[in-house]
Amino acid sequence: MHLDGLTIAALAAELHRSIVGSRIQKIYHPRPSVVTLELWAGQEQLLLIETEEDPRIHLTQQRFVNPPQPSAFCMLLRKYLRNGVISGVGQPGLERILDLYIREEYILRTELLGKQTNIVLVRNGTILGAIKSTVGQRSFRPGEVYQAPPAQEKLDPRTMTQEEFFARLSVLSAPFP
Repeated sequence: MHLDGLTIAALAAELHRSIVGSRIQKIYHPRPSVVTLELWAGQEQLLLIETEEDPRIHLTQQRFVNPPQPSAFCMLLRKYLRNGVISGVGQPGLERILDLYIREEYILRTELLGKQTNIVLVRNGTILGAIKSTVGQRSFRPGEVYQAPPAQEKLDPRTMTQEEFFARLSVLSAPFP
């Protein structure tokens, strides 16, 4: 299932309620496309982030077999995020992006863009690392300034007035010449 901006907005709201204030205990990278964060806030939770063609991010009970040697990306995440507290979950606009804010300093950004999905660790606008170093024409090398994917400038039906909505709808449904 492809995720759209409204679905991700609902996901961000649900994760915000569920994991804000949680401490990141452990970080795993069991498969090239999967990262899991073991969280603790009075009870253990496991957050799964998958970057396959049909990406997903959600809480799960499923445990994975981890490789004997952690990947470089996993070690990077452990270095910066281990024992960090999730201070927020957000989404810029209605973009297909989900941000985890850790320690008010780091952003673990998941771009849920189908085949172009990536997980990027950012601090102060600079890339610390990414699960994929290049995606399409975009580069995600450490030390580079993070560039978000081009904004889609989507209308946000959550903030539109009824008049704006119907005016936009009438423009879209006008017959073609």
